[in-house]
Amino acid sequence: MSDILLIAPPWGDIYGPFQSLSRRFNFQPPLGLCYLASALKKNGHKVQVLDAEAQNLSMDGIIKIASGRRWRAIGITATTPVYPKAVDLSIRLKRAFGGPILLGGPHATILKEEALHSSNCFDYVVCGEAENTIVALVNHLDAGGDISNVPGVIFRSGERLIATGQAPRVTHLDEIVFPDRADLNPRNYLWSVPGRGWVPTTSVMFSRGCPYECTFCAQNDMYGKTVRYRSPDNLLQELEEIVETTPFRHFVFNDDTFTADRKRVMALAEGILKRKLPLSFECETRANLLDREIVSALREAGLVRINIGIESGDADILGRLKTGITLDDVRSSLRLLKSFGIETRGSVIIGAPYENRQTVVKTLNWIAKLKDLDQPYINIAAPYPGTLMRKMALRGEGGARLVRSDYGALTRYGSAAMEVNDLSADDLVRLQKRGLRRAYMRPRRLWYNFKRAGLLAGIVNGVAFLRGILKAGKSNG
Repeated sequence: MSDILLIAPPWGDIYGPFQSLSRRFNFQPPLGLCYLASALKKNGHKVQVLDAEAQNLSMDGIIKIASGRRWRAIGITATTPVYPKAVDLSIRLKRAFGGPILLGGPHATILKEEALHSSNCFDYVVCGEAENTIVALVNHLDAGGDISNVPGVIFRSGERLIATGQAPRVTHLDEIVFPDRADLNPRNYLWSVPGRGWVPTTSVMFSRGCPYECTFCAQNDMYGKTVRYRSPDNLLQELEEIVETTPFRHFVFNDDTFTADRKRVMALAEGILKRKLPLSFECETRANLLDREIVSALREAGLVRINIGIESGDADILGRLKTGITLDDVRSSLRLLKSFGIETRGSVIIGAPYENRQTVVKTLNWIAKLKDLDQPYINIAAPYPGTLMRKMALRGEGGARLVRSDYGALTRYGSAAMEVNDLSADDLVRLQKRGLRRAYMRPRRLWYNFKRAGLLAGIVNGVAFLRGILKAGKSNG
């Protein structure tokens, strides 16, 4: 059987001046690679997972590790903003390694043939949910089999590109082996958890798929519109195994809409309590999918923080983003969460099609005054491939203009790839900086975020935030 290296390239600088802050609030293990590692190990292969950002590895550091062992294949995962780094890394690996290099992840799944870079740095693009695909591909590489028989793969044959067709999605998620976290150092994934300080944190997933069609999201291309769930018992087994065998004690659910299936979520909360699992967790959900009973059950089970998509403080823009929520939904859900002592995060987007300076300022004013919102996230609209927003920008709908086509520009922080109506890219960066400063400098929010996870976390997070604001100011006037 084969030795396989799976790499998550460094990603911190896609957050621009807020790189230090992103490492404090968004730093999760590469869950997708951990799933692939499990699938490969189950089939007899040896696997090493390399998280370059967590391990503070430069490109040279990655190359050194890759050169120190004879790998049958190397796989790289990439989102769209990270894709240029994946290309650079693959070109350098080709010189040092020479064997087949695989590209997977969201960018590969959405762009498909286009992801096979013109430099020939990638040998195979693996599309979609890859647990079964990567095992079949590696087995065929070992046996010298015909790769065209492996669904979900794109590769070159001479001058031709061959796409083997879409691999079927896993219908019953309980059949997937738990992610292999053996190569993760828990000390590399410390989160400041409300009331607990710095806690080793890992990500888990309860479901795949999203039935909603927000203009800024391409998750439907990755996991489909039909939501598939693990059983509560299956997820509880994984949580129990992690608690018993690792130092991880805080969990981030990566589901797009965690509370979409009320019955399953209530069963999960009941199971955590019944098994007396010593953990805390957080999740994302929609503002219109929360009520007092479900929030109470989740809080008792260990819920400490929820992130909801606010997206805009202007009702017309909110409707154009096709989120299906209202400003009243946002207000009432935040009020409900705070009544249970749950920390609240909420994200907004500025600079989407149909926006103008007036609507953006309205959004920034609104979130600054939302007293039940503890941590606002202000994102500059990024028209990712596969999204309706990108199609709108390319055809100029709503006054949108795509001013940068390079994928590395789709970062959401400190730069803008799209202009809209009377807002230039520089205007959006200045408004983002101003909005963040105003939102977090309010006395109640400032004090809460300073004391929320202890003195040390307050100081570290505060310094990271101020550093981001100062860097943004220097780079954009």
